[in-house]
Amino acid sequence: MKKDFSRVQDGLRRAREGRQGKSRPSGADHIDSVEAQIAAIARGDFESALSGAAPDVELDIFAPPEFPFVRKARGIAELRDALAINFQSVVNQEPEINTVVTEEDVLVMIGRERGQLRETGLSYEVEFVHRFTFRDGRLIGIRVIVAKAS
Repeated sequence: MKKDFSRVQDGLRRAREGRQGKSRPSGADHIDSVEAQIAAIARGDFESALSGAAPDVELDIFAPPEFPFVRKARGIAELRDALAINFQSVVNQEPEINTVVTEEDVLVMIGRERGQLRETGLSYEVEFVHRFTFRDGRLIGIRVIVAKAS
């Protein structure tokens, strides 16, 4: 399962480039970490995607009910399984990042996505917010909020 997340990676690169000339705060490291995670997910390599995660990492997803996502996961094994299930449940994904904000140990990505639900074939268009939380440089939490685009 290979995914094209180039628009997400472009958004993260733009956020990093916006920091050129500034001292490298911890937020820039988080951009690098999330970009590596997205690249690994795009390859279907969930083990590598979680290489920077703490053992007690948590996932919480709030999405419309038609998305057959695993919405809660605790620990690396549960998160790895949730990523595999969730990314296999959608096809023809076209995610795009509009905004990236970093503040100390938090990175927030805001964007839009189009695609299809694999099981039903229904098309979707959503807006999302992904909040990645870090502790001592390791990923400890992912919170995702998804809403149908108007």
